Amino acid sequence: MSQAPVYGAIEYEISPGHIHQLIIDAGELLTGDVIEELAGELAEAVLNCNEERHKGHGRKHTMDDAQKAYGAAVQQLFGTDFRYEQEELDRKIRVFKKWGGQVPAAALMFDPDDRKQLNLLTTDQEGNPSIRKVTDKSLIDMIPYPDEKNAVRDKEGVSWQRKRKLKAETKLRRLHDA
Repeated sequence: MSQAPVYGAIEYEISPGHIHQLIIDAGELLTGDVIEELAGELAEAVLNCNEERHKGHGRKHTMDDAQKAYGAAVQQLFGTDFRYEQEELDRKIRVFKKWGGQVPAAALMFDPDDRKQLNLLTTDQEGNPSIRKVTDKSLIDMIPYPDEKNAVRDKEGVSWQRKRKLKAETKLRRLHDA
């Protein structure tokens, strides 16, 4: 079974926001020759940069900049686990798609069956939710119950929702228009 290709990037930031980057096939064997070649390509990209490149945001760089880029590339090639980074990126994308957006690390919510019971929703690395009952009464006493704040159950009966409060300008405009 062949594995999916592993891509990575080596980069050097010359000044804040001015980064030179080289996308690499990180699945190939990184021998000394390959490391030298890739580091050389990044250094060459730094030297080739000028005021007319990068849609007018380029700069002329010195040989010292190129040497620093070369050193940074070698260090990244020796010290980066590109396969792990690829797997981690794939995991984050998978979890983002599962939730349809950013995954909550944790959320407090009232139990749908007992309005006085507070639950803590947490997610694991794969975005799978788990719910635990909050037993610390001091936390429960700090949060008002949903129905005390004119909240109503959502369609699914899982959480509570409140009508949005109107801004003062909106209230005034509606009074004026009426």
